[in-house]
Amino acid sequence: MSENVSLSELYPKEKLGNILTPRGQWRPFAGAKDRAPWVSITEPIRHKFISLGEEYLGKDVPSLPATLYLEYRRIGNRSNYQNVWHKRRKMLHCLVLAECMEGKGRFLDSIANVIWAICEESSWTYPAHVGAQEAGVKTWIREVGLIRGATVRVLDSFELEQASRDIVQSLITPCEIIRSEPGKLILKDSQTRTELTVRYDSDSLTVETETIPMDDGRLAQMWGSHLNRILLKTKSPIIRGYWTMRFSK
Repeated sequence: MSENVSLSELYPKEKLGNILTPRGQWRPFAGAKDRAPWVSITEPIRHKFISLGEEYLGKDVPSLPATLYLEYRRIGNRSNYQNVWHKRRKMLHCLVLAECMEGKGRFLDSIANVIWAICEESSWTYPAHVGAQEAGVKTWIREVGLIRGATVRVLDSFELEQASRDIVQSLITPCEIIRSEPGKLILKDSQTRTELTVRYDSDSLTVETETIPMDDGRLAQMWGSHLNRILLKTKSPIIRGYWTMRFSK
């Protein structure tokens, strides 16, 4: 088998059509009105899920104001927004499963309220992920493949709204960069003494490196006194392209 065979080549649409269950026939779970499968679940498990739903029964859906969304841009905090975002969806999961287990309609109003709130969200995109939209990215697809157990290949294919040279790929590593030459970087782990070779397209990309001090003592215990950032920058304006990086010992 060629080392460059991708999943899309191994499983073309025609082959997937013969393997996968047709969408109209796929039933990962029984419907709520199909009571037999739900009633067959043991009583302790059903009671547990009903109890989890009761914790949110009649409760207000937590608010997601614009100011919370803006915290990522203003102070770099993405967690405050995402924690509430996830809580809304946890509420929905618990309420829906509780209704499926019980089947009496007791949770339906609360389910409707959470669904209403989620549908009202101005965006389902995390604030930390909005940058791609602002950067004018139409598509960006990354494929990661393990080649013969020794090399990791990362293939990026992308298309932008308009040509730009402000495209940067950032790699952060605790390894030291011991050698740099066009198309190749040699990294070394100071603890294991293992060397790693990073290969990239030197015709399209240039490399810059910088050191990031670990001022947080907790992070320093894990990563050491600093990390190294490798910046791969496009040489000329580009509107679409394919970049390949290979990592091997």
